[in-house]
Amino acid sequence: MKQNIVNYLKPICFLLIGYLIINYVAFSIFYNGFFSNFISIENYFPAKLNWIGENLKANPFLNSFIFLGALKNLIFSCFTYLFIHPFLWNWKIFRWKNFKYHNWIKGLGLFVGFLLTWELITYEYNFYFNQGFYFDRILLLVFLVGIYFHPLFVPLFLINALLFRSQFNFPIGGFPLFDKRVLFDLILLVYSFLLLSKYLKIKTVHFFLLVFSLIAGNYFSAFQAKCLNSAYGLKWLTENGLEWFFLNAKTRGWLSSMSNQLTENITLFFIKFAFPLKIIILLTEASSIIILFRKNATKVILASLIFMHLAIFTFGSMLFWKWIGIDLFLLYFIYKAPDSLLDELFSKKNTIISVVIIFCGLFIFRNFAIGWHDTPLNQTYTYEVICEDGNRYHFPKNEFNPYHQLFQYDHFNYLNSNKLLKVSGFGYTANYKLAKFIRKANWKAIKDKELSKGKLFYGLKKKQDFQRFLQTFFLKYNQRISISFIPLKFSAPHHLYNTPENPIYSKQSKIIEIEVFFNQSFIEKSKSQLKEKRLIMKVKV
Repeated sequence: MKQNIVNYLKPICFLLIGYLIINYVAFSIFYNGFFSNFISIENYFPAKLNWIGENLKANPFLNSFIFLGALKNLIFSCFTYLFIHPFLWNWKIFRWKNFKYHNWIKGLGLFVGFLLTWELITYEYNFYFNQGFYFDRILLLVFLVGIYFHPLFVPLFLINALLFRSQFNFPIGGFPLFDKRVLFDLILLVYSFLLLSKYLKIKTVHFFLLVFSLIAGNYFSAFQAKCLNSAYGLKWLTENGLEWFFLNAKTRGWLSSMSNQLTENITLFFIKFAFPLKIIILLTEASSIIILFRKNATKVILASLIFMHLAIFTFGSMLFWKWIGIDLFLLYFIYKAPDSLLDELFSKKNTIISVVIIFCGLFIFRNFAIGWHDTPLNQTYTYEVICEDGNRYHFPKNEFNPYHQLFQYDHFNYLNSNKLLKVSGFGYTANYKLAKFIRKANWKAIKDKELSKGKLFYGLKKKQDFQRFLQTFFLKYNQRISISFIPLKFSAPHHLYNTPENPIYSKQSKIIEIEVFFNQSFIEKSKSQLKEKRLIMKVKV
């Protein structure tokens, strides 16, 4: 009996461990390599091998062709060869038709690849590097189409996608992949399965077991975070105010045209029904742990998760469209996949295994733990531009595309020379004690707390780097103000949406100066009020 259990678990463990190793290597080399890792490796070479260090420090994003520029790096090119070598030299062995249920494996790879490609190749022109990187966009599309014909193109697509996305980590530090991390993880899982299944006894059912566990793990981690992030695991349920999430989103510019009466009605609704709504949220996220319990139950769980995403977007401006896309694919899979595969997947053994993997997903897959405490305090950074025509305009954060997500999340406290409480631009904090204090305090008490217990995030070098970035960005932005960037016409949805106050800049005139403001708003009597707007930086173009 024990031997049977060991034999059953062995291929699943091999695939999981292999995936985790490949995932770590891929992100270390192809995503973070040029951003940090290669530069640190350079320090270990003696002076006589200085040419190796120079090779590792070379920035491929300064070239017209990122991928070709990256291949000049010794480490990058070696690992690229290692990733594609098995498929290149065993072309016939690794053909799609040699994998059982290959259409579903290929279908998942193509679908996930399409979502990534849609977002990546329709990004705005990169004004900082003054490049559209057209060759790399076309190459990514070619590799995506190539996946249809042969698995060799899976690692080629993966490498190019990670590298292409990493350009947005320069030069002021990138924003974590967050909403799109799951897409890269799934492509890596496809690659891991294709590679390992030819050397180990790993079946297609084991692959889809990990696919469902990976997706469900992301949701269950959000449930765990809400429990782990507060005293006794219940404070998010008993104390978190959903109306703060809604009103803070409005403060950022979401639903700016909504009437005061409707805003008040929605706020009162969230106050009145907060407890049952939070129970529904927790149950929806927690139910993901039994995603392989029954097929019909899985359909309900996936539909509930999609509805939750739509509700978050409606009232909070966050559109997890990539996650919705994956949930829809899994629904389609359950409806259309062969019964033989589904019956094997939804077996009692796989249900138990998936529960264990999902429960430990926070540590196994290193999921983003989406759990926080909302507060009435909101701290954001906004941007105003002065143009040649003498007019002043609010500059929308999504106009910083392709760096827009970094600007949307307001991770710029290093610009601020004042002490600050660690509360995000969405009004939430991971610190329960701080959230509890803010919820009970008035504005004066919050400012006193800021002075006595606040943290100084200010960094002169980072501020100087940010200033240079803005100067370079807007200098090139002005040069292309009248040029239409064709890929942008087909761009994928943004992750976050907001509209600043009128008048909004929409290329009325060339920009000669940018002003960065730090804003603090506070919700009192169910109404958000701007308490402070402070100019913290002026940048001449």
